[in-house]
Amino acid sequence: MIIKHQSILVVDDDKPQRDILEEILTKDGYGVTTANSGEAALKIFRERRFDLVLTDQKMSGMDGIELLKNLLVCDPYLPCILMTAHGSIDSAKKALRHGAFDYLEKPYERDVLLEIVRNALRNKNVFIVHGHDDGAKDSVARFLEKLKLVPIILHEQANAGMTVIEKFEYHSKVGFAVVLLTPDDVGFVRTNPREKKPRARQNVIFELGYFAGILGRNRVCALHKGQVEVPTDYQGVLYVPMDPSGNWRFSLAKEIERSGMETDLNNAL
Repeated sequence: MIIKHQSILVVDDDKPQRDILEEILTKDGYGVTTANSGEAALKIFRERRFDLVLTDQKMSGMDGIELLKNLLVCDPYLPCILMTAHGSIDSAKKALRHGAFDYLEKPYERDVLLEIVRNALRNKNVFIVHGHDDGAKDSVARFLEKLKLVPIILHEQANAGMTVIEKFEYHSKVGFAVVLLTPDDVGFVRTNPREKKPRARQNVIFELGYFAGILGRNRVCALHKGQVEVPTDYQGVLYVPMDPSGNWRFSLAKEIERSGMETDLNNAL
C-alpha cells in the first residue's frame, strides 16, 4: 500500500546504488528525490526541505560528513543517515558525533535499511488522540510544530484505500502520543444514578490504552480539560490539566523530552 507522506533525499555518486535505494524507498511509500553529489544535494535542499536525508559517506567532492554539517546548519532538526563501508566504524562514530541520527553499514539488507529509516522519521512524529474539541486539538498541534515535531491527526491523513483500522495502525507508528481528554460525553456516577459527570469519548479512552501499550506509558501524555473524568487504570501515564494559562505546554514539552525526543523548547515558549 503506497502512501507518499514523507520525503527523503537520497545522495550517492554511484548511480546503480542510487537507483536501488530509490526503488526500495519508493515501494515502501516514500517520496524520493536523488542527488549524485553532496554539492547537488545541498543545492536541492536549499530550494525545498525534506523529512530525511540518506547519504553515502564516501563521495567525490563533498563527502557525507561535510554534507551532514551543511544540512544541519540549514535545519538543525533534520534526521540524517550516513551509509558507510563495511568495517568503517570510525566513520560511523564520526557521523554520530556530527549529528547523524544513525548510520547504515554496507552491504545492507532491505529490512535493516527500512527499519532505520522508519525509526528516524518516527522520532519526530507525535500522534494526537482527540474528541470533538477542535480548539484543543489545534492548540496542541500548533505547539508541537513550534517544538519542531510533526503532529499526526488521523482525519487529516490520506485514506489511500485503507479501512479506518488500517489507517490508524499505519499512522500510529510514532515516537509519542498526546491524548486529549475533553468533556465531549456525559456518564452517570455509579453511586448516584442521578448525578452526571463529563467524560471523554470512548474511542479516546481506548486509544489512550492502545498507545500506552505499544509505546510504553512514558511516551504518552494525557491532557485533560475542565471537569472531565480522568481514567484511574493507566498508572504511569502523566495527566496534565489543560489550564487556560497555558502551563500545560511546558509540562508536555518536558514529558516529550524525557521520552528521548528532541524539542526546540526555547522557540516554543
